[in-house]
Amino acid sequence: MKNFKTKSILLLSLSLFLIPACEDKGEEPNRPEELVGSWGMTDADGEIIIGSNIAQKGANMFAKGQSSINLFGTPSGELAYMIVNLGDEGEEDEPEVVLSNRSIWEMDDENPTYPIIYGFVDEDGMSGEKILGLQVMLSETEGGMYMGASDYVLDSLNFTLTISSDTAYAINMGTGALDSSTYYIADGTFQASTFSVNASDSVVVDFPLIVQGIKEEQMQMDLRENGDAIHYFTDEFGQGEDHGEWYTTDENVLVMIMDVEGEIDTLAFPYTVNGSALTLAMEQDACEYFGDFFDDNEMGAAAKFMNPPDCFDPIEMMFLLQENSVTSARMKANMYFVKAVAK
Repeated sequence: MKNFKTKSILLLSLSLFLIPACEDKGEEPNRPEELVGSWGMTDADGEIIIGSNIAQKGANMFAKGQSSINLFGTPSGELAYMIVNLGDEGEEDEPEVVLSNRSIWEMDDENPTYPIIYGFVDEDGMSGEKILGLQVMLSETEGGMYMGASDYVLDSLNFTLTISSDTAYAINMGTGALDSSTYYIADGTFQASTFSVNASDSVVVDFPLIVQGIKEEQMQMDLRENGDAIHYFTDEFGQGEDHGEWYTTDENVLVMIMDVEGEIDTLAFPYTVNGSALTLAMEQDACEYFGDFFDDNEMGAAAKFMNPPDCFDPIEMMFLLQENSVTSARMKANMYFVKAVAK
């Protein structure tokens, strides 16, 4: 089974939300006292605002399904999540959809939660024979494949899959033969979590993908009265910090000019503060976001996904929307901080 391209999108950092901002050098920088102090991030959430030219229903793989398919075997499981594989860069094929007992967040490459079970169905275009397949991963080195005939019913328009007590037998990976003594029985209906959008309208959908990397940073920031700013974070290399300066604009935008590995980055966050609680907001056009996932040497994919309507392709695939139906897409993230109590 392919590695899921969707998983690589988790590699998001604040650099994707850089916003040019400038300071009026003729005036004293504005640094409200209410922002001075040490702030620690407690949570973050993300959403995507999708515009559509038709009335349609979409599926959200980042939410648990409304119902699930039960697996009876050793170990038993529940196929309660949908995962959409966007494929490799530059591919024009339809996205692959599989079911899993784990959410995408529990499939971290460094510390996955076992067992992981993938379920998929297929139909022979010539004979019409339907099959049920399972991939069971008990650990990094243990697992197996299971296969069996099925009478599944797939409703693509409503994003449901019904399986009625079908049996999938273990496959001997050496001979390819089925082992009738080791098997799973699958039974139930998976109903994806869905959303609807009207023609010439837009819909807001939870999109935690854009904040996963930020949440993993365990970010803290120190905004000092003299204008110094320190951004503390944790990444795969350990703990680190960036230094710079900060000020605010009359439009309640927090501007941070930071030295990040020798390069000057300017970040601008609309903010709201209420006592010891601070919320920073970020927005980005989806075309810029998805264009960052492709290198220039990958068959021109970077240029392709930087401009509409091609840049909407990953969104249509990820949420199983109709082709050429998305007309706009913006992403928004909110980060929530609390001020440390002075000792």
